[in-house]
Amino acid sequence: MKTDIVTYWKESVNTQGNDNSPERYLTFKDRSLFLDDVFKEFVFKSDSILELGCNSGRNLIHLQELGYKNLSGVDINPNAIEMCPKYLKLFCEPIETFVEKMDNYNVIFTMATFQHLPEASSFIFPIIAQKTEMLITVEDELSVGDYHIGRNYQDVFERLGMKQIKLYEEVKGQTKDFKGRVFKHG
Repeated sequence: MKTDIVTYWKESVNTQGNDNSPERYLTFKDRSLFLDDVFKEFVFKSDSILELGCNSGRNLIHLQELGYKNLSGVDINPNAIEMCPKYLKLFCEPIETFVEKMDNYNVIFTMATFQHLPEASSFIFPIIAQKTEMLITVEDELSVGDYHIGRNYQDVFERLGMKQIKLYEEVKGQTKDFKGRVFKHG
């Protein structure tokens, strides 16, 4: 990787040429719309929900507008967390340290977060599988590059005792390399 990926995401701010600034992240509303049908089918409004890599909270805000109340998020970027609504329960730290002490959640979800974790951070996957009843991933599983690690998340989480119960071959607002997956223990 060209630049330390932790530094890249931690310091991602609204600068010219930075497509991942917290301000720009808020504009990708069609990506949040994908969650509507997934959550309607699999998640109860009363469930405890955690987004790993919440950035400036776009997905959590959307879910709150749909009536989900018990929402939490974690992100490494303090600029992004500062932009989030104060009613959300937020944590500002790397996922790698957060998972070591996080609570159990009914649902944990990610949207384009796991794909940025280096292989050295793979130790988080078993912890996540133990700390949730359901996991929803929306990840680019094919691209490999400076900030992308290609992984098949069905392989990753089924090895850890979770069962994939739904696969979305296409994810609205994302490229064809993205897959949406829903896992439960089973």
